[in-house]
Amino acid sequence: MKIRYLLLLPLTTMSLATEVTPKIVGGEDAVQDYPWMAGLHEYIPATGEYYVEPFCGGSLIAPGWVVSAAHCFTDPGSGGNPSSYSPPADELIVRLDSPDLSDDPEHLVQRIIAHPQYGVADGSDDSDIVLIQLSSKTVFDTVSLANNAIMSELESSSLLDDVVQAIGWGVYDGEGFTVIKGAASGDQPDFLQIVALDYLPFSEKKCRTAWDGLTTNMICAWEPQPDADDTFGEDACFGDSGGPLLLPENTLLSSGRTSHEWLLGATSFGSVACNSIKTPGIYTRMASFESWIEGTTANAGDALVDVVATLDQPAAARPAQAFNFDVGIANNSKLNSASDAIFEVTAANTTLTPVNATGCSNIANGWRCNVATLTAGQQVQRTFTATWLGADDSSLQTDLQVFANQDDYRIGNNTVSATTDVTFLPDPFLTAPVVNRNRDGRASITVTAGNLSSINSVTDATVIVELPNDLGATGYPPCELAEAPSRFICDLGTLDPEDEVLLDFDLKGVGTFLLPITLQSTGDIHPGDTSKTLEITLKRSSDSGSALPLVALMLLLYRRRNWRNQPSN
Repeated sequence: MKIRYLLLLPLTTMSLATEVTPKIVGGEDAVQDYPWMAGLHEYIPATGEYYVEPFCGGSLIAPGWVVSAAHCFTDPGSGGNPSSYSPPADELIVRLDSPDLSDDPEHLVQRIIAHPQYGVADGSDDSDIVLIQLSSKTVFDTVSLANNAIMSELESSSLLDDVVQAIGWGVYDGEGFTVIKGAASGDQPDFLQIVALDYLPFSEKKCRTAWDGLTTNMICAWEPQPDADDTFGEDACFGDSGGPLLLPENTLLSSGRTSHEWLLGATSFGSVACNSIKTPGIYTRMASFESWIEGTTANAGDALVDVVATLDQPAAARPAQAFNFDVGIANNSKLNSASDAIFEVTAANTTLTPVNATGCSNIANGWRCNVATLTAGQQVQRTFTATWLGADDSSLQTDLQVFANQDDYRIGNNTVSATTDVTFLPDPFLTAPVVNRNRDGRASITVTAGNLSSINSVTDATVIVELPNDLGATGYPPCELAEAPSRFICDLGTLDPEDEVLLDFDLKGVGTFLLPITLQSTGDIHPGDTSKTLEITLKRSSDSGSALPLVALMLLLYRRRNWRNQPSN
């Protein structure tokens, strides 16, 4: 997808693009800051001039390193030959933290290192990755490479609609854009563009067999159902090569929300029409190249590492009760040692005492501990005793941050926080009702009530199911049917720590009903999750020969399950 533009202007002068609709191919202007987003410009050192439009994108993964696509600089099979690189390092300038092309790029380049196996395995696109070492380190925030654990969460998630983003200054569907002439002939925007895409798991045949088959060093993203006003679909395009495929912070996956933004891939290749509605765009899988990144940066004299903060803290403690917790620093690097490894642990309104204070010194609200050198794969753990000094029924928050003498290519793992509820109160909860079956005027529903506290019991627990008009019910112990208003009252008594009760309802009737369900008890450290309302429509089969009564039989099965004492399978 490499393309170069012939507009050449002095370094101190910029030309604004003709005003057009600010859309990439189905995208829009980036409104969030991406200080690590890199634009690669051809540069003439003798005159200080450069090409206005970036010919490729990239991502700043460490203060001195940008990752991009090898095909931006060389041909398949030529990655190990620096003399093949075009442009060479001294004819490249990089923009960072400047989404508007009216701002000048400022970062010169020391060296370019393409993967030596680029295009060797499949003759075209495998190992499409390049590292660019800047002439001097930057102070901008970097983006973290996704690891195999993140990729596994993404691959197994059932929530994949619009979860990833492609970003760049490549050709966009502005005024005059037409794929009849070829998308490569389109204009590039004057402001950074972003488009949300669906992630397509490699396990899906549509991904792994795309473009006559992919290698495991590649991942897929596409938009099979673009918005109605996105005439040309949604995709990356020419000039976006090497730019990021990003998993944003706070993205909801089946495993939960992401705590950081993760760099999944670098734009590699796709449809010449820049439309991924039928065939996905392909991106270099960053998690496949950790060892190469570490080895390459070490050989260049600026070894990158991956140090990780670990924090194991109890969920709850009683007031005036000291408790222990473990903090750790691990070197998850594949090859490189982390020297001068340090962790800082802090907790406000708390007395922290290390069980072993060797190498540790006091800092505000906590301790700073030096654990010297960690070889690749090594972990060091320390135990601390915490005594809460704040008010009861509060949360003690511990913050842990780790450092090393080397720059880190996965800073998303460098910090972690955890809380301990300091209280005598329990933490009752009620799940949203789950409809297991709904057909022929009958439904089966499950609701779970429980106690999230690990130390305090819920007392006087009662589940109340409000019955709407025209819906009767027959109850069985421990539930009783009240007359006015009509409702079930289910006395659950005491819920032990980490205990839960499964309530199964069998319903029968015709119509749409609202069933408010409430868990009442004595005390709650985290109120707000003990009331749910189910809206359900029960329909009679169209071929039914007789009318169903409007009185439903509700059967409540009382079961108790303890999270801590489940038999292993």
